[in-house]
Amino acid sequence: MTVTEGERPAFDTVVWGDIVISGDHVTDHGDGSATFIVSDQQDDVTLVTIVNEATWAPGTFSLSKEITGVLGDHPDVPDAVRVTATWLDEQQVEQSKELTIPTDGTVVPFGQQLPHQTEVTLSETKPDDSLNFTWDTPVWAGDATEGHADGTAVVTIGAAQTRTVSLTNNVTATQGSIALLKQLDGDGAADVPGATAYPVTVSWVDLLGQHQDREIELRAGEVTVIDGLPVGSEVQLTERKAELPRGVTWADVSWSSDDDRAGLVVDDDSTKATVTIGEAGATVAVDLTNTMVADDGLPFAGALSGPWATGVLVLLACGFIAAGVWLVRRRAVS
Repeated sequence: MTVTEGERPAFDTVVWGDIVISGDHVTDHGDGSATFIVSDQQDDVTLVTIVNEATWAPGTFSLSKEITGVLGDHPDVPDAVRVTATWLDEQQVEQSKELTIPTDGTVVPFGQQLPHQTEVTLSETKPDDSLNFTWDTPVWAGDATEGHADGTAVVTIGAAQTRTVSLTNNVTATQGSIALLKQLDGDGAADVPGATAYPVTVSWVDLLGQHQDREIELRAGEVTVIDGLPVGSEVQLTERKAELPRGVTWADVSWSSDDDRAGLVVDDDSTKATVTIGEAGATVAVDLTNTMVADDGLPFAGALSGPWATGVLVLLACGFIAAGVWLVRRRAVS
C-alpha cells in the first residue's frame, strides 16, 4: 500500500521541514509518501509512523535613531551613528554586523533573517562630545528589547516578526559661569548708597533654539556669580538704569575682562556686552563699571530729566518774568 501526506497547514511562525515515514516493511520515498506491506495474518497490525519536522520561522528587526536636547541641525550633531550588532549563530559562533543609522529618524532594516529566540546585542559607537554639549548614555526601547546601564541593549528575535528598536541619544548642555564684579567710578560714586541695586538682564538661546532670560541685581563692590550658562553660546548682559539719589548722574558704562575665556564683545553704546564662555566648567570674570558724576548745580540736578526738567525750567522762567513785572510796576508807582 501507499501512504501520502497531504498539504500541511500554513502558519506564519512555522517552517515545515522533512517528512519521515517509518515502520515495519515501510519504504519512505522521501517526498512525503511511502509504501508498506500489510500483514496477511489475522488481527495483525501494521504500524506506520509519520513525523513532520517543524521549526520556528526566522525573524529580524529594524533600527531608528532620535536626538533629544538639541536641535537636529546643530553643527555638532552627526548625520548618522554607527551601531554594532553581535549574536551567536546555530553553531554558537559569534557573528557581528555594523549598521549606519541616520540621526533624522529614518528606519533602517537589519537586512538579515535570524533564528527565533536569537539574542542580538546592540551597541553604539559614542559620537564625539561638543564644546556646547556632551552625550548622555544611549537609551534603547522597542519590542522585546532590554536596555542595560552600560548603554547596550539586547533584542530577542521573534518568529516571523520584525522587531522595532529605537535608539535615543540625549545631550546635556555644557555649562559655565560668569563672575560679574560691579564697580563705581567718578566724583559722584561716594554719594550713591551702598545698597543701591543695579539691574542686569542675562539672555541667551538654548540648544533647542528657545530664548532664555534671567534677571539679576548687582551691588557695588560685590561679585555676583551667574551659574548655569551655556558654554560656547553667546550670553548677552544688558544693564538697566538704577535708582540714583539726587545730585548724581549716570555718565558712563564700561565692561572689561582680562579672562581670555570670556570672549567679551561690547556694543557701541556700552549698555550691552556679549560673553562667550570658551571652556566647560569655567567661571569667567567680567567687570562692569559705572561712572557717576556729582552735579554741583541745583539741588535736584541730575534727578530730573525729560518733561519734568522742562516743566521746572518753565516754572522758573515764569517766576523770573513775574518778579520783573512786579519790580517795574513798583518803580512806576514810586
